Amino acid sequence: MHAEAPGLGDRLAGAAVERPAVPRQQDRVPVPPRRSRPRGEQVPAGIRMLLETWSALPVVVAGRLCDVRAATPLAVALSPAHRPGANLAREVFLNDAVRTLHRDWDVTTAGLASTLRVAAGEDPGDPRLSALVGELSVHSERFRYLWARHDVRPKQGGRALLRHPQVGELDLRIEKLAVLGTNSLTMMCFHAEPGSPSAERLTLLASLTAAGPPAGTAAPSAAAEGAEELRHRLG
Repeated sequence: MHAEAPGLGDRLAGAAVERPAVPRQQDRVPVPPRRSRPRGEQVPAGIRMLLETWSALPVVVAGRLCDVRAATPLAVALSPAHRPGANLAREVFLNDAVRTLHRDWDVTTAGLASTLRVAAGEDPGDPRLSALVGELSVHSERFRYLWARHDVRPKQGGRALLRHPQVGELDLRIEKLAVLGTNSLTMMCFHAEPGSPSAERLTLLASLTAAGPPAGTAAPSAAAEGAEELRHRLG
């Protein structure tokens, strides 16, 4: 006699493989929810002390969304976009006076849009970033074009080609330095090649900045006299 063939249930039972036990709820490793990075961008006291001693150097400290947190007086004299409280991207894209200042406006705007793209990748849920991108998109065709390119290659340095109303054309280098121990603060230092016409013009602008505005009938300061002499020499 032939043995009775095993039924389907028996075959499934024989082929069953023991499955790993499902971990209990209390045994699971909790996954912390994604949070936006802290918004505070405080400039360290040591950095502020350094800025006070760098009167002959334009230096700007900016946050991850291009907000200016601190700057030397010469940096503010170099461009109104550098005043503390301003946003570099908003000023360069939307302020006609700042646009006129930049001989390399296309290059500058491309770098700023790329910086904001990097910030969006790091924290896409940042409401401040969303508001800034929305504002720039509404008011700037150039920004809309750049934002659509999805360029995420921010410049680590570069050049600034300016046409300053007081001292003329400036060809400057920009060095970007991360401020360690902070929430993504970057220090941007502008400098000219030693001995170049741009270096002399930057020195002139520093002298004019140190001299300050005319003070009624007061005698001119030594800084003002030196600035006037340098201005005549540069022609």
